[in-house]
Amino acid sequence: MRRSRRGAARRAGAGAIAALLVLLAPACGGGDEETGATSGAGAARLEKKEFVERANRICAQSLEKVVSAGVKMVKEFPEGDKGRFQAERSLVSSLVVPTLESEIAQLRELGPPPGDAAKFEAFLAATEAALAEAEEEPETYVTVSDEYRPGARHYGKAAKLATGYGLEGCPQG
Repeated sequence: MRRSRRGAARRAGAGAIAALLVLLAPACGGGDEETGATSGAGAARLEKKEFVERANRICAQSLEKVVSAGVKMVKEFPEGDKGRFQAERSLVSSLVVPTLESEIAQLRELGPPPGDAAKFEAFLAATEAALAEAEEEPETYVTVSDEYRPGARHYGKAAKLATGYGLEGCPQG
């Protein structure tokens, strides 16, 4: 009996990780090098290709942080829906939201290429709106909640804007 409880707890934890990835995949993406952001008053703006590569690396770093820390946190999730609800809600507010806020700040610091500011700012605004929802209604990110919504419902607009801009590693709906 003890083994089956452990197995159930592991399956529940694996389910929570999968749900976390589904929620985060729309907000983060691929790459693995340092961001090398250049910005500020006198900084030269990047060409679009370099900008997209760096933006994707920023998103990849956020995803890696959330997944690695999330895996550790999920292993500690209590059994039962009530405990899991609280744990997942805490994961959203203590890990996902701050990580993605940092990601947005880094992307803004990177600064879009000349002529792309309006498109890029629209993408960031849509991502920030989804994050505001996560802060105000974290239960919509919790898989055992009646209010749960899949990641595309949170980041759909940001995903369309990112894809239209050419970002493949940031929000994808």
